[in-house]
Amino acid sequence: MTVCIPYEKHWTLDSVIGEEKVLLDELAVILMKLDPASARSNDILSAVAEACLNAFEHGNRLIPTLPVQVYMVVDDGSYCFRIFDEGSGFTPILSSIDRTDTQQKEARGWGLLIMRNLADRCECGRNDDHFYVELQFRRSE
Repeated sequence: MTVCIPYEKHWTLDSVIGEEKVLLDELAVILMKLDPASARSNDILSAVAEACLNAFEHGNRLIPTLPVQVYMVVDDGSYCFRIFDEGSGFTPILSSIDRTDTQQKEARGWGLLIMRNLADRCECGRNDDHFYVELQFRRSE
């Protein structure tokens, strides 16, 4: 597989837990070819996985026939991912509260915080009839 900059890739995933692993395996190969010495690969893989899982579960309610679309655009300066689902989304300002209760009984609701801490930019929005999370990561110099 030859990977040149600029680079674009699109994946369509069924809303089934585990589908993200196919994307992550392919993405890991692409990242290795683009930036073999990058220390950001694990951050990228973790944040994209979390965005996919949130889209499966919260956006598409784990209905397998509802697709999750993942778009990747790489240029000289950054990796950008947009993960689309069929859900109604949420109001990002309400979800900007930092999670400080590490003793809670149910370990849920950490996904957006994880994505925001791993990515250089994390934004949510709507495009036509789809909700999306956009993750951006600066590339190594």
